[in-house]
Amino acid sequence: MASIPVEKLQGVGIGRKISQKLKYMGINTARQLGEADLGLLKSRFGVLGGFYKNIGLGLSESSVKDYSGQIPIKSVGHSHTLPQDTYDITVIRSYMLLLCEKTAARLREYKMKGRTVSMAVRFGDFDMYASRDTLKHYFNSGVDIFNLAMSIFEKVLPLQKPVRLLGVSISNLAAEDNQKYLFNDFEKKSRLLEVMDNINKKYGDFTLRPTSLITAEKYGILGRCGIMSTRLIK
Repeated sequence: MASIPVEKLQGVGIGRKISQKLKYMGINTARQLGEADLGLLKSRFGVLGGFYKNIGLGLSESSVKDYSGQIPIKSVGHSHTLPQDTYDITVIRSYMLLLCEKTAARLREYKMKGRTVSMAVRFGDFDMYASRDTLKHYFNSGVDIFNLAMSIFEKVLPLQKPVRLLGVSISNLAAEDNQKYLFNDFEKKSRLLEVMDNINKKYGDFTLRPTSLITAEKYGILGRCGIMSTRLIK
């Protein structure tokens, strides 16, 4: 740092005009600024003289920012363009489920759950429709996200033009509390999702997936998304 010209110190508090004044005083480098007489600097720049000297010495009283924490996640989602525009609701439902399962898997990976599902559809003429809905309880399963997303999508039925793209996201997030459920069905569902996530992490995305995604696979969606597998679950 010693040989850095004072004009290069702009990012730490010395602007162009100040660097010109320092050069007029014969101070051309950071080392010269740090070795400059404090009284001389204060007589020229007032209380900022000490601040400029500390810059030359590489000293600062500001606190060190902690960048170890991750930026809070506000939403999680996926969107993809279909291989070709379609009116086929069976294909659209299967594709929607794929996006919801991918979104839910990421949500559980982040150990989070959400209450608000947003759904977007782009038609063949590039017109867009988007809406969202919120439930009172939190959830992070693909089926729950899918049910809410499809209830939103049904508002555009019957289709007047073919669908080109679908997008799903979940927001209004909260951290998982890892609490045990009082009802056996909820507890079994939670354990099943955990087992499925562990298998998919070990053997690859969608090694286990719902059988209803077969339609999407035949339509070429899974290959388009880089997901290939043969194991299915009901």
